[in-house]
Amino acid sequence: MRTSFSIGDTMRGLSWRQRTVIGLLVFVLLVAGAWAVSTSTRTGSGAESASAAPDDGSRWLGGASARPTPRDLPSDPAEEDADPGEEWIPRTPPTTGDAVVYAEAAAEALWSYDTRRATHGERTAELRAWMTGEEPYADWESVAAQIPTPEVWLQLGDNEQYATAQSESGHVPASFEEQLRARPDLITEAYVYVVTVTGQQSIHWRDGGRGAEERTVTLAVQCRPGEACALAGRLPTVAF
Repeated sequence: MRTSFSIGDTMRGLSWRQRTVIGLLVFVLLVAGAWAVSTSTRTGSGAESASAAPDDGSRWLGGASARPTPRDLPSDPAEEDADPGEEWIPRTPPTTGDAVVYAEAAAEALWSYDTRRATHGERTAELRAWMTGEEPYADWESVAAQIPTPEVWLQLGDNEQYATAQSESGHVPASFEEQLRARPDLITEAYVYVVTVTGQQSIHWRDGGRGAEERTVTLAVQCRPGEACALAGRLPTVAF
């Protein structure tokens, strides 16, 4: 189900940088009249309702979304390799000019973390490395909102919590593609594309605890011709 919206509802409460990035994307999609951007949390199946906005940190501490029924648990080959004694190696962005490929990798980076081996500062630096260096289009706040606070990070570390993730599919929303075909000039200033990615996140904690859930996120990815893509931000709701 798609959400109704207005420009005022979208922009109120956002920082100037968020308004710059999201405003550009919403303008393109408004012309197509296809999907909604709002600050409310999406609650449907597959949406990132548990991580759509900053909160008190309780969602990171073994809430209901982190402990689904066993039938929801996917196989996770990476689990055997997650040794807390090994050196932590941050995920690095792929060198690609394909917005969908980049978005799928970026989604996995957003959904994966390891509080046993990485510090809060290292996790922050890891995600910053994915961002575009063009300040007018870099909505770091929307990405930083997906990192727990330093205090919660320490609590998660005490619980030996980490997460692995796998993207399953990524696509550019049809409304965005249609508008680009009709008005290709709209993209040639920022070269920021909208990509929606679905996947699975597996969460692990002390004494073999494990949970999993489906994830869906819509990312803004900048891919200038002849240059590697970079992350511009995370939209506050999912576009299909």
